[in-house]
Formats: sequence, C-alpha cells, structure tokens
Amino acid sequence: MARKEVFVSDISGQEIDEGQVARVVVSDHPALGNRTVELDASAQEVEGWESSQIHLVSIGIQLPGQSGVRRVVMEVSAFDQLFGPNDVADILQNARSGGAAPSHRRSRGHGARPAASAPKVDYTDPDHFGQLHRGRITDQEAALVRDDLARANKNRAAAGQSEIDPDNPAEKKRYGF
Repeated sequence: MARKEVFVSDISGQEIDEGQVARVVVSDHPALGNRTVELDASAQEVEGWESSQIHLVSIGIQLPGQSGVRRVVMEVSAFDQLFGPNDVADILQNARSGGAAPSHRRSRGHGARPAASAPKVDYTDPDHFGQLHRGRITDQEAALVRDDLARANKNRAAAGQSEIDPDNPAEKKRYGF
C-alpha cells in the first residue's frame, strides 16, 4: 500500500507542495514560555521574513537584594547607546564570560579573567565567504558566492575544503546557482 504525506501550512491552512515546504522554528514568543516549536509554511509565505528582521539583544538583570533575574530584550542600537561614546564591541569582547546569574558565579580571584573564546567568523567577510560552516547560508553570503565564485573557492582552499561546484545539486540549492 502506498502512502502520501500532505503538508498543510500552519500559517494559512493551505496545502503545500512537498518541494515548497519551509520549516519555521519559533522561540522567544511570550505565548511559548521556554518552549520552541516548529511550524510548516510555504516558501512563498515566509519569503522576505529575513529582510524584516530587527537586531535584538537579550539581557538578564539581577539587582542587589533580589534573587531573580529579570530578562529584558531591546534593540541593539538602543543597547549600544547606553554606553555613550565607548566602543560597545570592545567592552563586550573583553567582558568576563557569563551564563549564570551574578550570585551563582564562582569567584575566580581578584582581577582574574577567563580565557578568551574564539572570535565568531563573519562568513560575509571577503576572506571567509563560501567556506563551509554550521548554520544557514544567508542571502548576502549566497550572493557573494554567486558574484565571485573564484574568491569563494580560494577561501575554501585556504580552509582545506573542497571547491564549490555550481553544477552540484546541493551547491545549487545552498547558493542559488
């Protein structure tokens, strides 16, 4: 007996062709609490959502004498303005590693700092675009690869990775050739 899987958009309720199903992962919504959920939608329904994004920073604040941490989310530009003329990127790069609320941190001794973590790679940088990495390929990175395939392959070679083959179906899908 044969079976057919039917995809229905969680957004519109409309049936979606199998090749047009987009997976949408939703987190940080007030209705979810600490949960993350997945929705099905058509590619047309979610097209352009990435360009409508705003850049946010999530902050945990623990005030003196309070045991709980209050979570605040604000636009990155508003957060950066709180530091006045100071270089926010420099301050954040040199800050101690966090994670636990301040009252739960272990003391490292006076003035001790943890080892610096590896800097995050910008895969839209001229020396890195096209390199294989975890995570999704942004529209900007895909455009850079399409516009300068020779440079993208040079970047891959520098990282010890195989060249991009525009005729390979996986590469076509990844970079939109």
